[in-house]
Amino acid sequence: MAPSPRQPRAALRQFLLWAPSATRNGLREAASAERLVLAGKTALAAGIAWAVAQLMPGALGQYPYYAPLGALVSMYPTVADSLRNGLQSLVGLALGIGVALFVGSFADTAAWSVALVVGVGMVLGGLPRMGSGREWVPLAALFVLVAGANRRDDFSLAYLVQMGLGVAVGLAVNWIVFPRCASRP
Repeated sequence: MAPSPRQPRAALRQFLLWAPSATRNGLREAASAERLVLAGKTALAAGIAWAVAQLMPGALGQYPYYAPLGALVSMYPTVADSLRNGLQSLVGLALGIGVALFVGSFADTAAWSVALVVGVGMVLGGLPRMGSGREWVPLAALFVLVAGANRRDDFSLAYLVQMGLGVAVGLAVNWIVFPRCASRP
């Protein structure tokens, strides 16, 4: 049965009635006091992490952009959630680095080695209790294999240290500035 010409108009009318209220509700939620505090804390943590990352010596200081990224991935509304997700991200990162270092020890960067580290990373990311770290396993494996191709050891160490620095700064800021230790009911 062919749709009647009124069905698309009715759907459009329903959408036009729904869209403004959905937009208002979405903007209200995005600009809530809790979200604005989290945004401020995250921005502060990212800025501090960037400043501290610039002080790292040698190869560790060559990738300072990973420190604000570490702060960003560790910021959640509660200190407990930040700690859990920050640690899970670092575990995922370390597993991914391990995969890339292993594969990179016997293979150059090629389509098959990229596919291998991403595939193995996806499998390891499925381990129980990986939480937010599950996405970091294949991502870190890919970055280390491709971006760190010429200096995988230095790149890997700097990547892990800078992300760890960012997570630590994120946790400190979240704990010091308007901390929420537990989820509200």
